[in-house]
Amino acid sequence: MRLLIAFFFSILCYQGICSKVAATALDYEFICTELVYFTAPAQTQYDVGDDIYVRLDCGNPQYIHSVRLYLGHQLVGVDGTAPYEFCRPNLSEHPALRNMQAGKYALTAKVRYTCGNYRHITKNIKVGYSRPVAVIVGDQNLTWLKNLKHQRPDWSLAEYKVSARSYIKAVPCNEKSGKILWYNMEGKIVGRFPHNTRYQGIFQNAKLIKVIADPCRN
Repeated sequence: MRLLIAFFFSILCYQGICSKVAATALDYEFICTELVYFTAPAQTQYDVGDDIYVRLDCGNPQYIHSVRLYLGHQLVGVDGTAPYEFCRPNLSEHPALRNMQAGKYALTAKVRYTCGNYRHITKNIKVGYSRPVAVIVGDQNLTWLKNLKHQRPDWSLAEYKVSARSYIKAVPCNEKSGKILWYNMEGKIVGRFPHNTRYQGIFQNAKLIKVIADPCRN
């Protein structure tokens, strides 16, 4: 294509109309590559029942004919004016993005350029999946424990005291899947015992302070 355009230029420049055609050809190259991008949603995690506001922007909207938005394979809507918005707050348009149910979804924008070309842009979101919540031990908000609780939802977690120090006891609900683990407050494993063994070493006199998570009894 570039060679063809260059050849076309050489003929027209010979005829004295090079500058006008050059500008047109540059526009042809540019309008088919103009970047369109998601500015909303800014997050990828939502609660069940949330509405998903979507917005796409670009630097030069005069080169964009329209943007079609799909949720999976379902057409949400078409917008021909920048910014390209869908499911705006306090309105009833685009019901496919409102009162969302649990699941994983792909938001795909099909951009149509004024030159006739198309481009697809996709953003993935999740609805209804649990988020890590703060885990407080003493006066500390332990990030590693928050992540452990999120990553191991089938583990029972509890705070214990040994003398003046706190430890976290982690027990898989399926006893055949692993051992009882003891963590210090820095998130390092400092004890590992079989399920049928009484606490050993420094943990013999461990005192239960607080149950952090107990999914094993649910």
